[in-house]
Amino acid sequence: MMTKVEGYRPPAFPLLEARFNRSENNTTRWLYSWNGLVTEAATDVTLAASAPAGRALVTSGLWADEWGVRIAALLAANSLDRSRLFRGIAIDAAANDVSWRSAPLSIDGESAQVAIGHVGDFTVAYAIDTPAQFAAAWRNDSELESLGVMDAAGYLIDPSQMHSYPSLHEQTMRVKSVVDFS
Repeated sequence: MMTKVEGYRPPAFPLLEARFNRSENNTTRWLYSWNGLVTEAATDVTLAASAPAGRALVTSGLWADEWGVRIAALLAANSLDRSRLFRGIAIDAAANDVSWRSAPLSIDGESAQVAIGHVGDFTVAYAIDTPAQFAAAWRNDSELESLGVMDAAGYLIDPSQMHSYPSLHEQTMRVKSVVDFS
């Protein structure tokens, strides 16, 4: 009987990542988190980016409704600034259509209409009716790109490949050594 190696398995849908200033060379990128069975493809994947120009979390996934993707975007903002917890604010903002407006966002160099809001110092955005569904939060200006557009080798661990738990633990130790989480 053949057993599957447990760990991260990339999804079939496209992964999006944040891009700050295009001339920024010192951006640290990593696989932040994922959900799904450990022997199956991930159901959603969050990629992180940290640079002098800003910080961002972008979750790619498949959502059935706006409530779930709005909560994902607002919780990403909460994860970027752990000194302030947005729990009550996030739930109120997710439920309130007035908190969100339609606005253009560059995705793969093309303008796409997405829903955008603000929580504290962060921009939050989501789209469920674009080819690549996402929920994101960032500080400062950002664009989104499909992971295939950029070189996945720029990540501490390639999110487009399968990884066992020991390799994921190794990445976590490297991230902790290079990213200031304060």
